[in-house]
Amino acid sequence: MKKPAVDLQQINQTWTNALSEHQLEVLRWLRASKCTVEAVYAAPDPLHDMPEGLVLEVLVDKHAVVKLRGTVDEISDLFDRVVDGARTLFNFVNEPEQRH
Repeated sequence: MKKPAVDLQQINQTWTNALSEHQLEVLRWLRASKCTVEAVYAAPDPLHDMPEGLVLEVLVDKHAVVKLRGTVDEISDLFDRVVDGARTLFNFVNEPEQRH
């Protein structure tokens, strides 16, 4: 079955259509672990030679934020990268006793 397309103008609602089943499982884990994951539209930025795209953001338990900007074609890769950063920050935020 073909997945629905990702609509850049409604990216906050359609970005998960580009994720694999495994990535959707990871997304559920993030959300269950008090992380907020959002995608927002990013207008083109000709000054920095950046095309129209999106910003993928993970708020880690209200303590840290990981953000990456990219294009619709890069959503799957962007997701993997923000998850890597979020896991590192999640471990840091949730293991304070090991920092002392």
